[in-house]
Amino acid sequence: MLGRFDGHTRELLSGTAAAFVLKVAGAALSFGVNLLLARSLGVVGSGEYFLALSVVTLAATAGRVGMDLALVRFVAARFAEGDWSGLRGYERRGMQIALVALGLATAGTIAFAPGLGQLFGMEDGAGLIRLMSLSIMPFGLVWVYAGLLRGVKRFSASQFVQNVIVPLLLLPLLVGLTGPFAVQGAVGAYVGAALGGSLVGLYLWRRGLPQDGDHNAREALPPAQTLLESGWPLFWVRIATSVLHWFPTFALGIWATSADVGVFNIALRTALLTGFVLLATNTVAAPKFAEVYQLRDAAGMSQIARQAALLTSLVALAPLVAFMVVPTWVLGFFGDGFAEGAASLQVMAFGYFVSSLVGPVGHLLAMAGYEPLLRNIMGVSTAVAVVCCLMLVPTWGVLGAGIATAVGLVLQNLMAAWMAYRLFRINVLFFLPATTPRLP
Repeated sequence: MLGRFDGHTRELLSGTAAAFVLKVAGAALSFGVNLLLARSLGVVGSGEYFLALSVVTLAATAGRVGMDLALVRFVAARFAEGDWSGLRGYERRGMQIALVALGLATAGTIAFAPGLGQLFGMEDGAGLIRLMSLSIMPFGLVWVYAGLLRGVKRFSASQFVQNVIVPLLLLPLLVGLTGPFAVQGAVGAYVGAALGGSLVGLYLWRRGLPQDGDHNAREALPPAQTLLESGWPLFWVRIATSVLHWFPTFALGIWATSADVGVFNIALRTALLTGFVLLATNTVAAPKFAEVYQLRDAAGMSQIARQAALLTSLVALAPLVAFMVVPTWVLGFFGDGFAEGAASLQVMAFGYFVSSLVGPVGHLLAMAGYEPLLRNIMGVSTAVAVVCCLMLVPTWGVLGAGIATAVGLVLQNLMAAWMAYRLFRINVLFFLPATTPRLP
């Protein structure tokens, strides 16, 4: 059946199908993790766990300094040209940068743990944050290895590393540790799962290196500045994305209760199911954008962007309808008290559906060398979301946090879609007429 389509479409569909299957598996495992956490720890314990997780996730994001995305761009370009020496040189240099930055992020988190625990009003906040900070290095490496695998078109392996392996390892660890050790056990389980995930990522990357090139060629290490010039704007993109995702949790930790934090995070992770197919599509689309841009193929860029948006929108429609119609019933699976996040689930599901409507437009900009523009878009949308949090969370609590998240998502994606049209004349909205694309 795929033979009826052109090369770009076949690769997008086949790669997305494989990534989608793994993304579904990852989503199911993550759902199981969240369900187990909610039922084992309750709303208060879940809130403390997610507050500690939010701190270390932001630190791990900062510690990657954009290397996970920058390596996709440069490794994909070297892979397309068969430049094995250059490919391995970028791998080695990017890993050096990430290891140093992740080490500094870990040390900083440990140092500031007491102040953060006091800010959130957590009884053992410093201990929980310090324990979970041990996951910063391995979790950051999980994302870097996933990016390297994407660059050499090992999409299934990339999705397995980024979305499946950590929750797969986390589930049995939670069962064994949460019962006797409560929140501390859940945090320890996460650290163990992150460490295991990074080792699996290393193994799959070594196995996933292309076998049809001269791997004995002398590695040509690029200047660190080359990667940092691309990675630094992407670092701010990742930071803005993390702030958009986690600042509502911080706000609730300051102005609400740990129970509210638990309710919101379960609603947020459920709403993410609306956009999970977009994450699978991004895995395939990002290196494809880098490849066709390198070849100056404007028509190919437009085709990939519009087809990806159509695919993600169709798949996202089913969970959107479920979350809009029966949100209380959905959240009721997690136990008593979580149904209070029903309205927040509805507004966030709408925000993630808008992300699906425009498809992987952010990756289009990044892979075409417009990382600073994407950084600015993310900065503006995240700043608006933060202001909304400051205005709404003290009064509206969980619903205010959900509204702020949705506003940031919608603004970010509409701005990126508009800039793709201005720069390349690519209309990513598949339900509107296609335009004649061009490259500047």
